[in-house]
Order: sequence, then C-alpha cells, then structure tokens
Amino acid sequence: MLQIRPIRGRSCQVGRPSLIGRHNNKQHPGVLQADGRISVWKRPWGTPNSAARAATGSDDIDGWEFWRLTIAGVEQSLAEFRAAHTSPDPPA
Repeated sequence: MLQIRPIRGRSCQVGRPSLIGRHNNKQHPGVLQADGRISVWKRPWGTPNSAARAATGSDDIDGWEFWRLTIAGVEQSLAEFRAAHTSPDPPA
C-alpha cells in the first residue's frame, strides 16, 4: 500500500489527489486516498495493481506504471513518485 507522508521535511496536504490511468486509448480516473488506497468507481482498492485492473478490466497491467499524478505541474507515474520519495532498503 502506498503510504503518504511529508516529503523531505516539507509538510504536504493530501486533498484526495486525482489520478489518471491510460489504457487502450482511454483515460480512467482514480482518487488517491489518505490511507494510500486508490478509489475506482467509488470503491477503495488496496494496491495500485488491483485498482488498475478494476478500472480497465485487464489482468495484464502494472498499476504502479498505469496510474499517473501531477504535482506542481509535473506528471509522473506512481512508480516514479515512489522512487523519488522513498529510501532504498539498506543492504542486508
């Protein structure tokens, strides 16, 4: 589940950011909830993959790449957002 926390010391308000996914030349809306779930058709889904599958009806889809959000005018996938704002796991 995507966790939403202040980013690098900055406070941020989550006002239910809109997400857009594109598949087969169609746009699919979603809403990022404060708890990290993504709502599609007014139902929250626990993972980006399950939300993308619900939105598109396709089982062959990567929700981390499918869902896109725009922050400060920059559109990025959830995968790009996660990579930019999380620390890598420490070596074992």
